[in-house]
Amino acid sequence: MNINEKIRMLRELNHWSQEEMAERLGMSHNGYAKIERGETRLNLPRLEQIAEIFETDLMDLMQPENLHYN
Repeated sequence: MNINEKIRMLRELNHWSQEEMAERLGMSHNGYAKIERGETRLNLPRLEQIAEIFETDLMDLMQPENLHYN
């Protein structure tokens, strides 16, 4: 599973729309949609921000076998 697929899965588990997630990240809906489609390379600060929103460790976010759902 790619990082973009994990992000989408976590967003859906939280019952958030792409618009809500984009707002939490302080970005446009289109920009966030590109993340989920894998069209945007994620930098470390953005990955850290996403991990914080999902209340998970960055390494857990990057390793699917260690995902923790809060």
